[in-house]
Amino acid sequence: NYWDPVYGLLDLIEGDKWPGTFKYGGTGGSIFDSNLWLLDSQLMRLSRDLSSWAKIDDIWSSFVLDALLGWEMRRLTPPIMPIDIGDFRENGSYRRVMSGRTDSGIEMHLLELDLPSILKSSTWRDETVDKQQMFRTL
Repeated sequence: NYWDPVYGLLDLIEGDKWPGTFKYGGTGGSIFDSNLWLLDSQLMRLSRDLSSWAKIDDIWSSFVLDALLGWEMRRLTPPIMPIDIGDFRENGSYRRVMSGRTDSGIEMHLLELDLPSILKSSTWRDETVDKQQMFRTL
């Protein structure tokens, strides 16, 4: 279930529960092999015949990587962890957890960035988009 993941933030940060591979990877924090764009006829379908799913590019790219290409998706392992700038700036519990794992200078820099609210414009938080239906359809 997209809204009730098996692994939570603390599981991933602490590395206590760490699967070898994943079936889903959010595009906002992903590093993709540039060869992925050789399959642009599939990737760009969100702007054509799959436009109803355009807000959930994360699920679509995960489907392309896993089901169409058979590539493994992995995450960085602790102690190397990416920081979600939006959550770091606007989610107090996330900031508390991540503050203990980052340099105080980086923490201050992230808080001082002159950015609009990233979380207000993020599509992954839009619960009106039926992400579960895309899983079932694919």
